Amino acid sequence: MTLVELLVAIALGVILIGVVTFVWLQATKLFTTTVNKLETYQRLRTVLDVVERDLANTNRTVDMEFYVDSDPDGPGPANPLRPNGHYDPGDTLYQIGAEDFRKPRDATDPLLSVGTEFGMPGDGFETFPLNKRQQASGEPAYCYAPAVLSPEPYAIGAGYTDWRRYWRDEVYVRTYTMVDGLNRPALVHYRLVPQKDGRSLLRRRVWFLNDNNEMVHPGGPGNPATDRTTILTHGVCDLKVGFYFKETPSEGIGHWYHVGNVDGTWSTEADELNDLDEKRGFVAARGPQGLSKQHQDQFGGMNAVSFVLEGHARLEDQASGGVVLRGLRDDTPIENQPLTDKSQYDPTVNFPGVRSGDKIFVYDATDDDGTQTPGAAKKAGPLFPDRIFTVELIYSDKSETWSAMKFSEPINFFRLGTSWLGSAIGGEVPTQIGDGNPATQDVDPQAGPERLIKQSFNVKFRVGFLPAAFLIRLSCDDPYNRSVLQVERVVRLLEQ
Repeated sequence: MTLVELLVAIALGVILIGVVTFVWLQATKLFTTTVNKLETYQRLRTVLDVVERDLANTNRTVDMEFYVDSDPDGPGPANPLRPNGHYDPGDTLYQIGAEDFRKPRDATDPLLSVGTEFGMPGDGFETFPLNKRQQASGEPAYCYAPAVLSPEPYAIGAGYTDWRRYWRDEVYVRTYTMVDGLNRPALVHYRLVPQKDGRSLLRRRVWFLNDNNEMVHPGGPGNPATDRTTILTHGVCDLKVGFYFKETPSEGIGHWYHVGNVDGTWSTEADELNDLDEKRGFVAARGPQGLSKQHQDQFGGMNAVSFVLEGHARLEDQASGGVVLRGLRDDTPIENQPLTDKSQYDPTVNFPGVRSGDKIFVYDATDDDGTQTPGAAKKAGPLFPDRIFTVELIYSDKSETWSAMKFSEPINFFRLGTSWLGSAIGGEVPTQIGDGNPATQDVDPQAGPERLIKQSFNVKFRVGFLPAAFLIRLSCDDPYNRSVLQVERVVRLLEQ
């Protein structure tokens, strides 16, 4: 072999080795990239499996919390405590020692040093009222029903992650979940906890009652703590919660809603992210295209939604049989309202989202017009205790001007008339509302403005409802590939 041939052979060998090395390096890089992506996606899928198990079992409820009843008639030996089994304004939430049970207690809880439980200070569930009245009183709406909160999106600011902002929604539900080998009713709260590097941890916190219906901390052998914190994953960039909902059974198709910017104070970048989600098919829960006025009025101007309606109403014993509930305007006194004054009724209260079989909490019953009781209006007290009824049906007149709700359970108006109101059942003259002319009647007499009422009184109500499904979207940081990976899952609620 000549020198020239040897040099050519060496050159060809070097080229071949270079090609093989290049292919091997590219294949290794592609393999490593794919493995890292698969690991990230698998981690997100595992997290979504946990979230799905919790959210799929979300309960309709008008009483979320574990709490201690206050005295409904004021302090003192003349007014002994009468627990009613429901959360009422003024009730004390369950405490362990002298501390609220929602205060972070788990030594591994990254919020332990923050001092607030729901959301970051000043923008979390602590400041989330259900309506304007609760804004004034400071009552928290998350005591009542499942809730979703959407604070302003945040920026990470770490090179490849700073091209957009990220959602940090929170979701809080009452559900059934596996705890210590048993399926227990529990409260579950998901939220992102920011870390020093700008990224977040996805935290799951569960509260539940033990076999003795107690909350225990710190617990011990044979009596474990009933407050559990779990870090599901690290490196999470954002969490977005949407929900699928149609307000009436007759509505042919519902919409995907999300809790977006309703107060106009977000940054330009956050508004762009909000607009992007709306282009993907999400409808802002509040706004011209959003939920009904009755739902929107419950939000109190917050970037949040609670799946419960609250208001004033009148219970009416119809001469044609049955008891119906009809909404009253919140801005009028709840006592001494003339039955025949149709302006006192609220035509916007059509109970959107409520279905037959749902539960409604009726409380604070009072004499409505003073005709049955001399002097000032009188509360029902133990004769008509605060209680939950079952919705039999919801119906309205043909023009959809009025809506009414009928209960499955009977109400003993005779007992109320003789014991509570201090008069016979005939003490109130039947009141007819409407023109009474069958030729002009175009409404169901129990639903529309024309009806005959034997007895009536005012109440307050809360009624819970649920969407058909939640959509959960998670984004996670893949630092090896310097990218953000995103997955989402639709969780259908089993109660729907």
